[in-house]
Amino acid sequence: MPKTNDAALDAFITAKNEIDAMLARLVAHSADHFGYSPVDVNWGPC
Repeated sequence: MPKTNDAALDAFITAKNEIDAMLARLVAHSADHFGYSPVDVNWGPC
């Protein structure tokens, strides 16, 4: 049975929602400086 446009739209919306959730997590981590204090970040030895 061929997929309908509704199925394609549902798959697209599902994927978009997953991407939006990932982006929201990245924004939250970025706002928290990825868990590092900006004053502690330096070019010292790794």
